[in-house]
Amino acid sequence: MSTVELDQPDLGGKTVSGLSWQMFASVVSFVARFGLGIVLARLLPPEDFGIVGVALIVTGFATTLTELGLGPALIQRKEISERHIRVCVTISASLAIVTCLVLYGSAGAIASFFRDARVAPVLQVLSLSFVLSGFGITGRALLTRRLAFRESVLIQMVASILGYGGVAVVMAALGYGYWSLVGGTLAQALLSTVLTYGAARHSLRPLVDRAAIRDLAGFSAGMSLTSVVNYFARQGDYFVVGRLTSAASLGLYTRAYTLMTLPLTFIGSALSQVLFPSAARIQHDQDRFRRAYLTAFGLSVAVSLPISLGVSVLAPEVILIIYGQPWAPAIPLLQILALFGMFRMSYNTAAAFVRARGQAYRLLFSQLVYATLVVGGSWWIIPRAGLMGVSWVVGGAITSMWLLVVVFANRSAGVRIGEFVQVLASSAGPPVLLAGAFYGLVMAMRAIAVPSLAVLLGGGLLFAGTSLACLYYQARRVGHPAVDSLLTRIHGLVSAVSHRGQRFSRTTAN
Repeated sequence: MSTVELDQPDLGGKTVSGLSWQMFASVVSFVARFGLGIVLARLLPPEDFGIVGVALIVTGFATTLTELGLGPALIQRKEISERHIRVCVTISASLAIVTCLVLYGSAGAIASFFRDARVAPVLQVLSLSFVLSGFGITGRALLTRRLAFRESVLIQMVASILGYGGVAVVMAALGYGYWSLVGGTLAQALLSTVLTYGAARHSLRPLVDRAAIRDLAGFSAGMSLTSVVNYFARQGDYFVVGRLTSAASLGLYTRAYTLMTLPLTFIGSALSQVLFPSAARIQHDQDRFRRAYLTAFGLSVAVSLPISLGVSVLAPEVILIIYGQPWAPAIPLLQILALFGMFRMSYNTAAAFVRARGQAYRLLFSQLVYATLVVGGSWWIIPRAGLMGVSWVVGGAITSMWLLVVVFANRSAGVRIGEFVQVLASSAGPPVLLAGAFYGLVMAMRAIAVPSLAVLLGGGLLFAGTSLACLYYQARRVGHPAVDSLLTRIHGLVSAVSHRGQRFSRTTAN
């Protein structure tokens, strides 16, 4: 019986390489998703996004049940055999087929629950994506286990940009409406599975082995519970808005929420992937752990707060110029949600240090609180205040979750409340002052009828430049060797680009 062991040689080099690829993928994915979002929003009305959004709420929940944490269980085990791989393939594929059949048969009832008959055929077609993606679960886990980050990143980028983006945009341009989003989703699932299997090359022979199932079940059960709770925490507001309002309202709300989280998600994800393993390595050195936590948290606030406030101030220009007049009702939603973006991103930073201490159930508790507040609060507020009320409720829930995790992280790191407030004030103070001045500038530009595009580009670039200068100064104050080294490299890169630009200008002038 062959075994597959964790590859220990050159582990550090592979990890660094993996982090580099993740950072690269974050930038490319951000640009691609933002660009595709603009194109599709120009081609399709908000209602189309809402119809498919309702179906994706259901398929997203079904996905958490289908995977059952088997992929992470393969990654977590020190040694696996071909039996474990074949069992994972068998169970994942079987559950995917069963889920497809259940969703197909219950599509009508689900559409009735959401009071939109158009959801039924969309859900029936999307159920096929489970058959496609179910066979890719094992391959993705094996690539991650082998630390094959480059292959994983390239596969997901190709599947997202060419599969989803290419198919969805072409179909939307040809007039297929919301079916273009369905076609893009299926194309992405198919391309991802085919490419993943081509890279992983594992056995597809079915096998039911009790011993192998027991080996994987213990860890996978805990992961499944966490995934289910996390899904409700992230999708609770979508569920309630889709149930109590219209497809058009859901489309507007999801677009506003996506705009709020899009830049912060990619930055926060990259930070979390770096901070978690790094913090875990020093978790037994209390002083280093405390200093690392305060440094990382302060910098995450300094990065995320200007983005959040800038998006809130420029929300009218962002929505109208990028997406067009049909999306104008999303402006106040984005203005409210963006105010809480900093809490969403810095939550990830604090959570990385809580996980590093092995306190996963504290994070689970924070997600339970968040899900309860979002679902219960949204259900209560919609009849009274509509989508704007939901935005404030979700913002309050994000803040509550942030407070809980910050308390857990402070306790784990041994940080006193006064020390934490000092770090928070020094990191948040300059961005808040800059945002106040920026808000006054933008209001003045609007008052004298400066074109919206000039407000977005001129004002946005000015605020971004001053915010980056402020962040650079704060990072220099940290005095950490790793931070100083990174800043020196960035400074050298900027100087090189500036020097080449000056040479090009002189050459052109001559």
